[in-house]
Amino acid sequence: MLWGNALPTLALDILGPGFTPLGQLTASSTSRANGNYSYNTNGTLGINIYVGRSNDFTTRCSSVLPNIQTPDGNYYGWELSPNSGVYGVIYDSALNSWVWNPDNYTTRASLTATWQANGKASTNGTDNIANCYTAVPHTDRAAFSLRVGDDTLSGQLKYGVYVDTTRPQAGTYNLQFYLGKYQGTFIPVSQILNVHLTACTVTTPSQVRFGTVDAGSVAPVISPDSGIDLACSGRAPTVNVSYSAQAVSPTQTSSQLVMSNGQNQAQGTVRGFIGNGADADAGCNDAATSIHFGNPAKSLLANAASNQSHTIPLKWVLCPNATPVLGEGRASATLDIIWQ
Repeated sequence: MLWGNALPTLALDILGPGFTPLGQLTASSTSRANGNYSYNTNGTLGINIYVGRSNDFTTRCSSVLPNIQTPDGNYYGWELSPNSGVYGVIYDSALNSWVWNPDNYTTRASLTATWQANGKASTNGTDNIANCYTAVPHTDRAAFSLRVGDDTLSGQLKYGVYVDTTRPQAGTYNLQFYLGKYQGTFIPVSQILNVHLTACTVTTPSQVRFGTVDAGSVAPVISPDSGIDLACSGRAPTVNVSYSAQAVSPTQTSSQLVMSNGQNQAQGTVRGFIGNGADADAGCNDAATSIHFGNPAKSLLANAASNQSHTIPLKWVLCPNATPVLGEGRASATLDIIWQ
């Protein structure tokens, strides 16, 4: 059996509600002489295929993925976590199997499992108790061998994620399932999804210029207003915003970036202040709004109204060294704005 198509491995960001396609699998199989058979206790056989949650031989067919309608009625699939409103969906897909009836080898059946555009599944298998999608009834339930090259399986599976409109929950989920034979090889699908209900646009200057500083001056130089403009939209009525900062330049302390000239000579330090009170705190001493580089994320806005703009105060301060060092200086850091 050959299974194709590379699978994604990196976490994907999903904005809900709505449907997002994720990938596609292809399958192809041809029986071989005296041994490539599929049989289970309720008598179904042929090249049975399963799409389920387990790769263990004893539970493959009993682990079949649910095909339930989402609460809003738009899609069919399986919920990735209880009460999450986030569903894995197989859609616009078909798996086809041609199988000889092993009781007499005189008739040949075409067995099909299909998934509509909205994920609703159906199969023409006549005996589906074991939950494998393609099956042929076998009256005496004895073991059997398939005819060489005459029993085939082919098709494709498209899969995606649907975030329900009625009760979605933001969070991290794993869309995971297995496509394989009841007896034989399988391919795993495992995709980490970060589901968001709000999208935000962040605007702030990427560079701050302090201008010319007189040699020997130790007075703080406060940047012009460099606040953060935040515009959010989405289903969630409120949004929580936090930040984290990482130093690119060397640091003197967790709140001080070293500003250096082209010869790596220190000219002073740069401090950042963010959030309510930043304007008053801006200076050459630590304060409640000081940015600490390398620390865990810290809250900026809690339960702020979504679907409207917000301005977050942000100030940068240059604290020159008492001993003057000539030249143009630079200090760098990254500021990550996080919303959920």
